Amino acid sequence: MEHTADVIDALCLPKFTILGNSQGAWVAAQYAIRNPDRVEKVVLVSSLTIAASLGITQRPTEALKALNDYDGSREGMRRILEALIIDRERITDALIDERQAAATRPGALESFRAFGRATAAVRGNPLLVLQNDMTKSMPTLTKTIPTIFIWGDSDTFALPETGREIEKRLPDCKFHWVPGAGHQAQTDKPDECAKIIRDFLRS
Repeated sequence: MEHTADVIDALCLPKFTILGNSQGAWVAAQYAIRNPDRVEKVVLVSSLTIAASLGITQRPTEALKALNDYDGSREGMRRILEALIIDRERITDALIDERQAAATRPGALESFRAFGRATAAVRGNPLLVLQNDMTKSMPTLTKTIPTIFIWGDSDTFALPETGREIEKRLPDCKFHWVPGAGHQAQTDKPDECAKIIRDFLRS
């Protein structure tokens, strides 16, 4: 979150809309909670991390296992993308190579593993869990700053049932359920997601 804040400050953005997907949605929400005077609107896309911060648990899934088991191989990257993207035609060799290059750049795989260890440590530490608790701050955010959630109705990573639980707890947040989209709804259904976001920004 601090890195995001530094980038925003470096770009000298006085007020803006922030958007994030998955873990990035949690970062976007945290930034808006801590800097409400800087944020005009918030767009969140399928986030298991936000669910956990609201005390919502999800059963284990093969998609989550594919991410956690990533071993740095190209085949491992393919498994991750197949878990995140429903439309298999969009999982091209070029996309796999692009993601694989990013995931295996110097230090990236070590950082990925360190992130996994740190996340486990946070979940096992009662004090750190409290710092990550968004059960009060998230409803306050959605009540004070216009916020929408986009969720693929075919998401195999952050399950739709998890999104429905979040929806119940955030009555001031408009949820948009995208048919035929997975965890990266913007990849599966780019036109539909672009329209949702465009209409929200213009409203």
